[in-house]
Amino acid sequence: MRFHKKTLLFVISLLVLLSVQTFADLKEINNIVIVTATGLDLKSNGKIEATVQLLLPQIAPINGQENVQNKSTVISGSGITISEAINNIERKCSRQLFRGHNRAIIISEKLAKNHMNDVIDYLMRFREYRERTFLFVTDRSISSILQYSPFLEQNSGDLLMKYSKKNGNLSATLLNVATQNVKPSKPYIIPIITTYSSNNNVQEKLLSISRSAIFVNNKMVGTMSHDLSYGPQILNNTFWQTVYSVTLNKSKIGLNIQNVKTKLKPMIRNGHWIITARVSGQGIIFEDSTSQDLLDQKTQRKIEYLVEKKMELTIKKSVILSQNLKSDVFNFYTIFYRKYPLECLQVKSSWNDIFAHIEVIINTKFQITHVGINQQ
Repeated sequence: MRFHKKTLLFVISLLVLLSVQTFADLKEINNIVIVTATGLDLKSNGKIEATVQLLLPQIAPINGQENVQNKSTVISGSGITISEAINNIERKCSRQLFRGHNRAIIISEKLAKNHMNDVIDYLMRFREYRERTFLFVTDRSISSILQYSPFLEQNSGDLLMKYSKKNGNLSATLLNVATQNVKPSKPYIIPIITTYSSNNNVQEKLLSISRSAIFVNNKMVGTMSHDLSYGPQILNNTFWQTVYSVTLNKSKIGLNIQNVKTKLKPMIRNGHWIITARVSGQGIIFEDSTSQDLLDQKTQRKIEYLVEKKMELTIKKSVILSQNLKSDVFNFYTIFYRKYPLECLQVKSSWNDIFAHIEVIINTKFQITHVGINQQ
């Protein structure tokens, strides 16, 4: 009986110690400031400049009642390393930075071309950065992007997160990049943020994603247009829907492309690497300026053929561009490895050269599921 009491006392003491250790890891909300987005740049003097977007809750009276509204501010700091630059920001704050709600990491093109390996290493080591954090590249002022006030979202960090989640837009998370870093040549693709002037106000700048940055061995080696980025998305089965415009008899037709699915079949024949992509999809006609009868099967087939050729051309152009840059953003290595593991291991160190000469055969099959309402 005495033995059982000692055992019970030991278990209780152990549980108390564990709970104390757990609570010791927590942070008081009054002692932290929430980071919603982070920017990293390489300055002309060789130092890293870090900029953070901080969430500032404000209490504003509405109809006699207190209502919490969120505002943002931006603070920058520089240092020899990223961690030193972030630490210099914390010196300017009365509270500790908390990055558990960081939505976006914005990296300058200059840093992406020279020190992307350091960026990924820092983000992966620091546990507060979530794997689902979205990554972006830009050639514009990072500070101005973080200071941008969108008209629908709370801040630019939320805006960029929503952009990445929209159908048709390329998205790249920290998890995506970390996964690609274990592949030969470490290939990945990250959307590029740009700014443009509003039609109503030249001084007003708006944010958009117009291109994508292509990486090899954690170094930015080129860019791809927004439309061509559909290619990697389609072959990686991450593409869902967008709008296509085609011309039939000199008239325009607008279609919503959706339910796009791809099956890849690898083959090695006499030392020649071949991959066949069978792409299927469906579509709804949103707009028709022709005088054609869209219910006619022959007319539908003509439209389907135009969509198939446009999609095929998009994929082929994106493949050629990626092969010229020797960046396997299509994950062909993984596809081949599943069927030919020994052959892939033998050429792993020279995969860039193998990828550049892979023959890619595209077969597309598109089906119109709805022609819309005939107003005539």
